[in-house]
Amino acid sequence: MPRSPRSAGLAALVSLIAVLAALLGTWAVDTAMHSGQAMRNVSLAGTAVGSLSETEVRAEVERIAESTTERPVHIQTPAGALDTTAASVGLAVDREATLRAVLDAGRGNLLSQPFEWLGSLLSPHRVPVVYHVDSSQAAEAIAALEEANRVAPVEPTVSMTGGALEAVAGVPGMSLDTASLERALIEQAAAPDGPITVELATVEVAPAYPDRAAEAVADEGRRLAARPLTVRVGGRSTSVQPAVLLTWMRAVPAPDGSTLVLGMDEQQINHDVAAAVGTVGTPPVELTWHVDATGNVSFTEGTPGTGCCAADSPQRVVDALRSGRGEVDLDLATEQPEHDAAWARRMGITTVVGTFTTNHAAGESRVTNIHRIADLIRGVVIEPGETFSVNEYVGQRTRAKGFVEAGVIYAGKFTTDIGGGVSQFATTMFNAAFFAGLDLVEYQAHTIYISRYPYGREATLSYPKPDLKIRNNTPYGVLIWPTYTNSSITVTLYSTPWVRGEQTGQTRTPAGACTKVTTERTRTYLTDGHREVDTVTALYQPAEGVLC
Repeated sequence: MPRSPRSAGLAALVSLIAVLAALLGTWAVDTAMHSGQAMRNVSLAGTAVGSLSETEVRAEVERIAESTTERPVHIQTPAGALDTTAASVGLAVDREATLRAVLDAGRGNLLSQPFEWLGSLLSPHRVPVVYHVDSSQAAEAIAALEEANRVAPVEPTVSMTGGALEAVAGVPGMSLDTASLERALIEQAAAPDGPITVELATVEVAPAYPDRAAEAVADEGRRLAARPLTVRVGGRSTSVQPAVLLTWMRAVPAPDGSTLVLGMDEQQINHDVAAAVGTVGTPPVELTWHVDATGNVSFTEGTPGTGCCAADSPQRVVDALRSGRGEVDLDLATEQPEHDAAWARRMGITTVVGTFTTNHAAGESRVTNIHRIADLIRGVVIEPGETFSVNEYVGQRTRAKGFVEAGVIYAGKFTTDIGGGVSQFATTMFNAAFFAGLDLVEYQAHTIYISRYPYGREATLSYPKPDLKIRNNTPYGVLIWPTYTNSSITVTLYSTPWVRGEQTGQTRTPAGACTKVTTERTRTYLTDGHREVDTVTALYQPAEGVLC
């Protein structure tokens, strides 16, 4: 007897329930069997990891992480490129997040889990590697690229144009779009193995302040500078006219950085006020060195002085203009000596490291110049790594500086000029530096040999060339201390012993009609005893007027 439609439907339902029950049972058994391990048919970055234990999955994640560190990275920007590695830009595998993603694959919520499991029988669960980027490391890696691509924005300001204070619009800048770097690195890292290529563009960077902020400053400046301002400082006063006041005005950030406000140029104020009222205050007294008759070195610490004008002067000027008072009192600023006692002690100037004496006839006009240049240079300290230039320090020898006319050698001929004779000081100092082991950076021997100088070891001096330049190649300061009698000049250098120089050889070779003299110096470094050899040269012509 045929089944009724109702019976057939019921049978189908029973069969479906039986199938579902069987599937759920199988799912439950399979899920239980995979507890603590990846579900079946799971792949990580193309590698099958299904049914692997947590320990095995972790090992695979670690392998991928290790291979990622040396993965090439190419970053291209408009102003250059960088070829580096993933590790260098802070790109790395997030090990724990990747491990969790693998172990959670196929284990959705309770309702979806059976269907995900069923789907895994037909196709694999593909789990991507989870990456992260260390922002600070990425920024450090591309710092040079960012600098090369950066054009700083120009903030709006105010300026004198055609005798009037006008607002000047700001100009946008450009900067590397570093915000997209991390996202791009992570996106490209997900691609198959191989170089990671990232292209970074530049983006416009707007000024911090709108143009209207500068316009407001210009409007206020023009209004406030409608009449002169009387400025008093150091017991003197001057009337500053509106045209000058306008040149002091600047657009500066407000204390909270929210906008631009009217400010004043401190350097311009100091220049203009000092020019109008003259010298005010007292200059600082500089630290001075002393060497007694027994060679003991000491120093006298300097004392502060005062000058125009105190650091709060710009704000005082602004406040006075805004109040409408028409006058302002400015304080003097404290001016410190260039060097203090701590600096002097750091120099380590304690004893003689080099000295040399040359003789001359007494009473000649050239002696005046030798003494004068010695007086000017006495007390100079060549700091570690610094190069001292006689010409840069003394400048051109003039009557105003106390020099007189005396004999010189120009182009192989004897003549006279202001400052003649200073070459004897240069030769004496050259030799003191030679034996002190200092670097002889620039020098030139006389063209004609003069018997009062050591043969082949000498230096002439004129302005601006030839010059004598000596570099302090030691970690201590070198004090230059010239002394003289009526018939000799001595230059003594004081420091902490570090290197010693001595002449260890000399050769003479023909140079056309002239003779080239090469003097060998051996420098012995006292810290470890190692030695270095260098040479100095002199080119002598045989007689006056004969050129080499």
